[in-house]
Amino acid sequence: TAPEMAGGVHMKALLKAIGSAFSSVSVLNASFKSTTHGLGPTEQFSGVDLLKVRKAYITLVFELKSAELIAILGRATLSICDELLKKRVPTDDPENLCVFLVLFENPL
Repeated sequence: TAPEMAGGVHMKALLKAIGSAFSSVSVLNASFKSTTHGLGPTEQFSGVDLLKVRKAYITLVFELKSAELIAILGRATLSICDELLKKRVPTDDPENLCVFLVLFENPL
């Protein structure tokens, strides 16, 4: 039926967006950047909105309850860890270190 097909199209778009966003250091950093401090990360402030990060993971993993979505999120996490391992991301920039806080919140 048409509504089922539309739901399938939306789910495919969601899966693609999650896979792309959660496998990109720059997208994760930008997506979960806190707006309460304007200057970015400091010694006292991480620059990451951890409440937003936790809500995103709770929604994606526990509320949507999609095995396919969890698999995509898992693969995206492995991909970003591989990128970090191969040092394709400079870790001397505090802005790039924010991604580690996002990854540590991942319940998978």
